[in-house]
Amino acid sequence: MYYAAHDLKGCIVEVFGDAGLMSVGTLRVAKVRLRRRLRLLDLRGDGALKCGSVAALAAVPDRSLSQQWARWSYEHPKEFGKVDGISYPNAHNQEVAYALFERAEDAVEVTADLPLADPLLRSQIRVIAEHCNLVVEPY
Repeated sequence: MYYAAHDLKGCIVEVFGDAGLMSVGTLRVAKVRLRRRLRLLDLRGDGALKCGSVAALAAVPDRSLSQQWARWSYEHPKEFGKVDGISYPNAHNQEVAYALFERAEDAVEVTADLPLADPLLRSQIRVIAEHCNLVVEPY
């Protein structure tokens, strides 16, 4: 499973939102472009209802439940078609997030790859952390 967001803020919130503490460590951030259009199961807005679920699914603290639901959608293409992944509102601030299955591997191309600790990202990380009430460990 490959998790993504539209911007650095979405990625940071998705990764560090549960703990509230950013430990940059050896994590990396990538910028990607699509080589082809993705077929996504959209759980935003009325999407979850249309799929037979509830919007709260993306905000359930027990991530294993939402992961089981994603696995089911992957394993049952007759229900939703052969989807490349899921778009959903992340649990922390409801920004759009993506969980892509391995069948989307040919659709995603990395165009930039930086350590999250790169000095070029430092000011953006501090602004995002302050805005989202996250604590950044010194790095």
